[in-house]
Order: sequence, then structure tokens, then C-alpha cells
Amino acid sequence: MPQDSLPPRPPDAADAGPPHLLSIALEDYFDARPFHQLISERHRRRLESRIPAQTDRVLALLDRIGARATFFSLGRLAETHGPTLRRVAAAGHEVAARDWDPSPLLPAASEDDAAVHERLGAGARRSRLALAEASGTAVCGFRVARGRFGVRGLGTLEAIAAAGFAYDSSFYPSLRDGRTRPLARFPFVYESARGPLVEMPVSTWGPRRLTVPLGGGNVFRQMPGRGVEWMLRDYASRYTSPLNLYFHVWEFDEQLPRLGVGSRLTRIRRYRNLAAVQPLLTRLAKRHRFISIRDYLCGDDAPEAERAAFRRAGERVAGAPCAAASTDRRLLQGSGPAETPAPLPAAVPEPEAPDSGGSGGSGDDLPPLTLVVPCYAEAAVLGYTAEALGELEAALQPRALRVIFVDDASPDNTAAELERRFGGRAGWSVLRHPQNRGVAAAILTGLRAAETDLVASMDCDCTYDPMLFAEMIPRFEEARRRDDQVAVLTASPYHPEGAVLHVPAWRLGLSRGLSAAYRRLLDAPLYTFTACVRIYHGPAVAGLTLRHGGFLGIAEVVVELDRRGFRILEQPATLESRLLGTSKMRTLRTIRAHLGLLRRVAGLRLRGRYRVGDRGPGVAGAEPAGG
Repeated sequence: MPQDSLPPRPPDAADAGPPHLLSIALEDYFDARPFHQLISERHRRRLESRIPAQTDRVLALLDRIGARATFFSLGRLAETHGPTLRRVAAAGHEVAARDWDPSPLLPAASEDDAAVHERLGAGARRSRLALAEASGTAVCGFRVARGRFGVRGLGTLEAIAAAGFAYDSSFYPSLRDGRTRPLARFPFVYESARGPLVEMPVSTWGPRRLTVPLGGGNVFRQMPGRGVEWMLRDYASRYTSPLNLYFHVWEFDEQLPRLGVGSRLTRIRRYRNLAAVQPLLTRLAKRHRFISIRDYLCGDDAPEAERAAFRRAGERVAGAPCAAASTDRRLLQGSGPAETPAPLPAAVPEPEAPDSGGSGGSGDDLPPLTLVVPCYAEAAVLGYTAEALGELEAALQPRALRVIFVDDASPDNTAAELERRFGGRAGWSVLRHPQNRGVAAAILTGLRAAETDLVASMDCDCTYDPMLFAEMIPRFEEARRRDDQVAVLTASPYHPEGAVLHVPAWRLGLSRGLSAAYRRLLDAPLYTFTACVRIYHGPAVAGLTLRHGGFLGIAEVVVELDRRGFRILEQPATLESRLLGTSKMRTLRTIRAHLGLLRRVAGLRLRGRYRVGDRGPGVAGAEPAGG
């Protein structure tokens, strides 16, 4: 291997010796298994990618410790993260391919193994071509994005060879594989119909009849650090084959957003000991020399059979990959276009804009909507909120959307993030409470500041999809045309046509019970009293005052408007568990407060001070709003 292709060795780096292999999987944290199966495409396209910043952090670390690595990237990242891929190649690291996207390669009912292998090969080829164009380097290696190959998966290598790769690193032998075919734990050459393919298995540790995974970052995070280091030293002393270790790029991000989906075990696997990864790799680099898989196969440390097979395969599919290994860094440094926002991947369609209820004329035909968004310690959520509001704004066109964010004295950097993201937008504003007053008080502040008759409120965490407003607005306007006493249209997950997803059963039971108590006590045709997602007639709520500024105030708004003779309608809706961050509601305290409000309403009714007018139908979904 040409010496000018190697990075300078730091003083505390490992002494010269047999190299070991290091790879980094490039993927968004929300695409990692099993989150990919738990998060819908609608949610994923709203979550902000952290890949550029995470990759830069990893590149800086590798430079400090004098290591080279193979970066296995999903193919679709070539369309959104081309500049990041070029920075990886310019730093002297290898760019290799994974599948096009993180979806598991599951066979359809009518598919046989050959059809599944054909789909795998087509996705792998698409990834290889896209990544080569985006990074400016030859892409020679592949690793499957989901699952792993065992002995029974050897036939899959035929499809990978046909897709134009010189080596594969998807093989991760299981305990049974280690007993039945121990040589499969180490690099070998697979002779495909298209020529040789070098297989570089991820490392396992243990004697022949007790092999356990060793190569993955999750193993390093869950096991004691000294135990991991002892296993790696034991492996290096037993075998001549190099260690083949991998991490995910998000494992180097200590500030990784906490997703609220999945089991407790899932969250432990994803978030435990993230802070330990960078120090661990730094310590390992003092004892072991790490290089990329391509550099290993091009160098003198690889066995002659594997080296020759790689050269033959590489010349067939990539054109002298070892020559590329020595020149990529010099060719790419300072090259490539300036980083600009990339377009959305072609595989993700633009959301269709629902009917906004207009006549198709100009925006002057439709009254603008002012949307109030209360915020408290929501800095980690605002990227998602921004994407969701962008979709809503497009869906409501030509109706103008104005947004008022009310920061309720957040203790984190929510106020600064609101100003950074939204402060300069025409018609969008940020208000701030000097002290925390509660979610209902924040909504009321926004409602009073609104200059339009059509106003709405929503949760910042988007537990109700903001796109629901595209359906609610025309129904509310139609209801107002029929009856000018209609003041509110509220989202209703507890309506028979509504739904609740992934909310703990105990919490759902308490919330349903409280709404049922309000319904029975008020004799009101409503199923949900506690949803923040509502559309209001502005003048009806402008002079409203509340005794309770917190979560209880959301129900109190309904009570007060009902007492004044206004009509409240509801729209069947879907409530989902919070995707990012944690709920600010204190359950027991809120329940006690609701019981207090129910007691007050009961007293008013007993004394004849709570008169019930002719409310009419209260469900917008059962018939046209307004009855």
C-alpha cells in the first residue's frame, strides 16, 4: 500500500503491527433497527437528519487517533448527503455500500429465494452506482443493511457479486455456524458465477463451540469496557485474521434525541453508554492499528489468496480499486461543489395537499389561519415541528398560515431555537412568558395576540398530526355558516371513530375516564375534553379568563364556553404517543386538579348557576358539522 495514502500517526497511536478493520455504518438514528419498523414514513421524513454533524465528529476522532475506516452508507443517502460522502473520501477513508434503504428484505408470499436475491442485488447495484457518483470514488464493498448472513446465506453472495462488488462484509456467524463451519468466522473467497468475491465476516469471539458476537458497537456499549478490551486482546493473540469491528455513526452522538417508541429494552440497546464509545475507540487505537477493509485487501497483510481474488474482482467491477485507494484522498481534497441543501430522495413522494376547503381562487378568498403553538422545554422537538408545519402550510394553500409560538419560560434553549428557526418568517412570531404559567395560559396568550377570526392551537410535540387541520377547517367554517354560536371544533381521539396509538393503557384509561366524567356531568355530547388541538372562533375566546393555566385549563376552556351558551363540536382524530422528548404533565397532580374542577361544576349545577342550552349535535364526523 503506498505510504502517502496513510494518515499521519499520532504519538500515542498503536505501534506498527498487524492491522485490524474498522467500519462505520452511515444511517439516521431513527432508521436504526428496530425504530425503522416502529416509525412511519410520515414521521421519518419530518425528523431531522444528524448524519452530517455526526460524521464530522467521527472524522475528527479518526484523525486524532490515526485510524482509517470503511464507511458503509445506505444508497439513498447519496441523494441527500453527497457533500458528507465526499468529505469522508477526501479524509482518506473508504466509501462502501449498504442496501438502498433500511427496509428489511422480507420475501413476499409468492417469492422464492431467487426472487429475493434478485431484489437484493438490484438494490445493491443501485446503491453502488449512486454512492460512487456522489463520493467520487470507486465503491467495491457491500454490507447488508438489515440482519446478517449465516452459513445458509452463502447463496446470497451470488447476487452481491453480480451487483458489481469485489468484497462483502455481511457475514456474521451465529453460535450454530461456529460449530458447524468454524472457518466461516474468518475471511474467505467465494467463487461466484461472475468471478471471485471476498467475504470479510464481522468478528466473533470464543472457542469453536461457543462463539459470540464481538464486532458490533452495541456489544461494546452493553459490556464492561475492560471485558471488551480483554476479548479483543484474546482474539488478536489467538488468530491471524484481523478483527473486523463496526460502529454506527449515531453511536458517537451523546446528545442523540430520545425517541419515545419501542420497549424499555429497545431504548436501553439504543441509548445506553453512548458516552463510552469515543473513549473506548480511543483506547483501542492505542493497542491496535485500524484500517479500512479496502486498504487491508490492497496491502501486504492480507493472505495472498484473498489479495489476489480482490484484485481480480476489483479490476472487473471497479477498475483497479487498489490504485484508487492510493489516489482518492489527493484527488478529492478541495474538490466538489459547495455544500447546498439536497433535494428530497426520489423514493419519498411529496405529500399530497388535501382539499383546504377553498373555491380554488386566490388566497384573498380564504380567511387566514392563525395557529398557536405552546412550547415548554421543546428544543429537541422543534426540528420535527418545523417540518410538520411546512407540510401543513403547503396543504392549506392558498390560505395563509400565521403561527404564534408561545415559549412558557422554558428552562432549556427553546426560546433561542424558536428565534433561530422561525423568528425571521413573515407572519410567524415568538412570544415569551417571563415565568412558567402552563399550557392553557400559553394558548390563551396566543389566542389574544391573534389578529384573525380563525384561530387554532396544537401541541408542539405533534402527538396529533397537524395535517388534521386541513380536514377540520372546512368543517368548522361550514358549521359557522349554519350556526354562528359554534365556537370550537376540538380533536377527539376518544370518539368512536377516533383512535389512540402506542399510549400506555393505564394513562389512556385515566384520560378516558376523566372525559367520560365531564361528559356525564355536563350532559354534553362530547367524548374528549382534554385535547389541545382545536379550532376557535377568535372573538368567542378573546375575553376568556381561566382559573387554571396548566393542563386542567384545556378542559376549563370547554366548560367556560359551554356555560356561556356556545356550541363545541368535535372531530374524530388519532392521538399518538409522543415521538420525541418527554411529557411535561404530572399525572397525579393533574388528576387531582380535574377532580376539583368536576366538583366545582357539580356545585354550580346543583345551585342552578350552570344552565345548559340547546347544544345540538356535537360530533363533526357523524354528519356535516353543525347538525
